[in-house]
Amino acid sequence: MQINTRLSAKFLYLRTRFVFGLKSGGSVAHTAGVINSLDGTTDLEILSNDDLPEVAPTYRIVRPKKLPLPISFRELLYNLRLILSERPANSVTMYQRLSAFSFCGAWWANSKRTFILEHNGSEVWGLKNWNKLYSWKTVNGFVRNLFKYGFEIPVAGWVERYNLRKAHRIVVVSDELERQLIDQGIPAEKIINYPNGVDPDKFSPEVDGSNIRKKYAFGDSIVFGFIGSFGQWHGTDILAEAIVEFVRKHPQSNARFLLIGDGLMMPTVRKTLGDLAENGRVILTGAVPQHEAPLYLAACDVLVSPHKTNPDGTRFFGSPTKLFEYMALAKPIIASKLEQIDDLLDHQHTAYMVESSDVIALSEALHELDAHLEDYREMGQNARQKVLDLYTWDKHVETILHRI
Repeated sequence: MQINTRLSAKFLYLRTRFVFGLKSGGSVAHTAGVINSLDGTTDLEILSNDDLPEVAPTYRIVRPKKLPLPISFRELLYNLRLILSERPANSVTMYQRLSAFSFCGAWWANSKRTFILEHNGSEVWGLKNWNKLYSWKTVNGFVRNLFKYGFEIPVAGWVERYNLRKAHRIVVVSDELERQLIDQGIPAEKIINYPNGVDPDKFSPEVDGSNIRKKYAFGDSIVFGFIGSFGQWHGTDILAEAIVEFVRKHPQSNARFLLIGDGLMMPTVRKTLGDLAENGRVILTGAVPQHEAPLYLAACDVLVSPHKTNPDGTRFFGSPTKLFEYMALAKPIIASKLEQIDDLLDHQHTAYMVESSDVIALSEALHELDAHLEDYREMGQNARQKVLDLYTWDKHVETILHRI
């Protein structure tokens, strides 16, 4: 299925998540990828509460008021403000990413306005398991947790159920998310399941990373790279331990490590790496703008996706955007054998697979590719071909349009 012409369908993309100032990361790549592909095939309007990096079309920003209230209250009030001040046209298809306290798209949904909900994971689960606090961070822990469990989680649960009920179609990015929704009683015919994707022109083997290699004086060293927001699920703590183990066991190696990004787990990573992060063996770049990500990744010889299981023992439900970016760059990949990641990649054909959260196995994989890199370069070519065939943002959006 291929959509080669522009459709007359009117789309309204609603960006109402109360996360601001994002310049990079999976959510930025996902948002830009979907919007830019929709813009190429539909009559698209965008209403956002913040700037949208890497988004090509013109968009309208309605910024929230700066109120001395918890973020959860501010997001609820912002949605009420939109409901009172905005009125989408009939025959429009609204597309909105699930956010803990956003519901305007669901409110506007009716027989004349189609509502597409993008569901990347339960916000209630995130509040419980990823320390995602919407409330004041200046009050003491007891009051904060009382507010979180007494107000935020119950209200987020109601908002989530309301969105799921009102949505005409629900876009998920993994089989596990589809299974979770079906277990909640969501009809299977409402669900559109397609993994995340990539822009293969931006992430391409043609990208020149030589200036980044010069910047960090990599010389002829083999460079292992990682990019991400250092979330709890990204496995950067496992990667840091594996790097330490690798250096301890193979002191003769001149391999270098480029960890791109920043986030919650960075203090843990710095502490684990110790002197390695001080003497230049491991480079911690901090967050870089999304448009520079391909340059940094192109400077690497091998790319690592060390994702780990959920903290509560539930199944991993993600579809890591970094994985598709890695594949598009045609670099050899080391990745965790974990749910969709394991389904997408074949050991020693499109990636070198290791058991999730296994520090020793990951360390040994680093050594294997450090010692025999030339034997594994074909994996990168195979991975890029698979991305081109199946996992671009255009194919992701084509699937959505086909279903609606």
